[in-house]
Amino acid sequence: RMAKILIIDDDAKMRRVIGSILVGDGHEVREARNGREGTEMALQEPPELIICDVTMPEMNGHRVLEKL
Repeated sequence: RMAKILIIDDDAKMRRVIGSILVGDGHEVREARNGREGTEMALQEPPELIICDVTMPEMNGHRVLEKL
């Protein structure tokens, strides 16, 4: 069984690249465009792994970690 993974990154290209690699390996991938969106998604449906950018507008990766 593969993992449910949430990618939180404001860079769409980075989300696409990481997501396509993980999906290719059979994982279920969800994507969030920023820290606020990612936090909401993680709280609604907790993933098994979160890959999160640190430098993002609105809510950076450190704040995401604090919230979760």
